[in-house]
Amino acid sequence: AEAGICCWGEGAGLGPEDRCGSGQVLQWVFFGQYDHGPAIAVVRFWLAYSDRPRDEYADRLDERTAAGYRALDAMERHLAGRTWLVGDGMTLAAIALYAYTHVAHAGDFDLGRCRAIGAGPERVAHDAGHVRIAAFSRLPPARRRFSCPAPSPPRCSAGPRVGSAHAAQA
Repeated sequence: AEAGICCWGEGAGLGPEDRCGSGQVLQWVFFGQYDHGPAIAVVRFWLAYSDRPRDEYADRLDERTAAGYRALDAMERHLAGRTWLVGDGMTLAAIALYAYTHVAHAGDFDLGRCRAIGAGPERVAHDAGHVRIAAFSRLPPARRRFSCPAPSPPRCSAGPRVGSAHAAQA
């Protein structure tokens, strides 16, 4: 998912133009993949959607919940005194962390204690380019804000390619 976010956002004006800002965006995107999502999404699934008996996951629930609050606390500390995670507007970082933050309550996470996160999810949801996920699939391709081109095969310029004239001479 995070690779898709980065691909969709490329050239869409959803990130700082400078390398430092771009690095910060990637830092938050991958924080979402490795810290935020695995805690908040798992707890949300167990509590809101799973038909499994609670005793099947009870031994991990406290640990995953604590991990979710650590992730929310990291966001909270970073957002103290700022409106956005990176820069002065919507970035891929905000989009990446929006997905599970705006539904964290379904995992019994109390966002009321997160004042700096506060209206962040609402800012993302009210952005002119926001499309609810259920509605996105019904949009014609031309109306979808992002498109990701098919990946091209990787090329390595550090040495001859197998089967090339350069390889035969090497």
